[in-house]
Amino acid sequence: MTRFAYPNVRASRFAGCGRYAVFFEATPEPGYEEAIPESSTISEVMDAILMLAPESSDAKRVVYETADDPDETYRGDSLDLAYLLAAIHCHRPLRSEIAGDIWCTGSLHLEGGCPILKQVIPQGFEVKLNAFLSDENPDPLFVIPETNLRHPGISQILDRNGDVRVFSLKAFRFPGDPRKKTILKVRRNELDVLTDTLFKTPANWRKRIITAMAVIFVLTALFLGVPHVKDVPRFFQKPDKPSRPSANLHDFSAKSEAERFYRLAREHLKNQGTGTTCDETHLPPGFSKSRDIAYRGSLHTDDDGHVGGEMTFSHLKSATLFSLDSDGAVTALQVADSTDLLTGMTFVWIPGGCYDMGCDSETDGNCSPWEGPLHTVCVDGFWIGKYEVATKYSPIAALARKCRLGHDSHVNAPPKADTPVAARG
Repeated sequence: MTRFAYPNVRASRFAGCGRYAVFFEATPEPGYEEAIPESSTISEVMDAILMLAPESSDAKRVVYETADDPDETYRGDSLDLAYLLAAIHCHRPLRSEIAGDIWCTGSLHLEGGCPILKQVIPQGFEVKLNAFLSDENPDPLFVIPETNLRHPGISQILDRNGDVRVFSLKAFRFPGDPRKKTILKVRRNELDVLTDTLFKTPANWRKRIITAMAVIFVLTALFLGVPHVKDVPRFFQKPDKPSRPSANLHDFSAKSEAERFYRLAREHLKNQGTGTTCDETHLPPGFSKSRDIAYRGSLHTDDDGHVGGEMTFSHLKSATLFSLDSDGAVTALQVADSTDLLTGMTFVWIPGGCYDMGCDSETDGNCSPWEGPLHTVCVDGFWIGKYEVATKYSPIAALARKCRLGHDSHVNAPPKADTPVAARG
């Protein structure tokens, strides 16, 4: 079994590796738990998984995790690459078996809707590189961002280890020579190439069968004549492209964030005592909030020092709310249409999302001065009326006029031709 290891650094020392694994036909081995990545960019990692391996949306397997040092807490954005590859490995086998684990380091972000691999902190990378090249480490392959090799001091480390080989994706042939340490450098926009290099492409058996039967059908038609169109088997009809549900990965990132938040918040609240609060604006020490996760509510300590309160977490691209109680239990709540008790209006939930606003003068020569700079704007999910409502018939407008005028003599007046209508959601 090949695992995807992410090295960790604490106070300029190597603190061991966290290791992600996928168990295809067996139950997890002792010492493994379902992985909850401690990364502030986990939401973007989930989006990248769907882009690079769309079949991952129908997740049947999960990623498990173990640690070299159980007493260490491994967290940070540099684990993004290892988790990405492990999640893809749930559905795609490696092109070849490899002796040992695959080390990975690199942070993932989305730029222009595409997954990008970013470098890790240079000082920490030097520690990780020395640990990988040490004689105590038996693992042969280290996948890294190409930009990390450009920093001063890296060439000296490589020169001291004469047997190490450095490959670009174009020159690399997986799994390489297991007898020598190999570094695979990946450019920021080569995550798709990396995926195709390490993993087999999913076999489309339906397409192969249809092709074979189509050949037989054509040969039969040449000898027996062409059947009527209605007699053509439905098997040859092109199937509708299935809609790809992606909410499960978005929901996973929201649930993971709630669990991470509780672990750190509970420790902080108990240490600080009465009067301490943790919420969206008062994050527990060491916690990084994902920009794609919306928070509501808070956790706090009561007069007896017990943790109280309740919070909800939701991904901007999903209609599922996750409720977090004071005991750390996380419960999924599906958001359905809601009827307002005061007005009787039906409201629907609109998931939030992110988009690029502005104009990039470097790529677009027609930008006006007031249009820059190009930046990402994220909008939280919100409720909106399910049906359009004429203003004068709006219950809210009627109540407002009644309160202002003291009577409802004009509430039922017929609308004029120029009565505005609320925008459709």
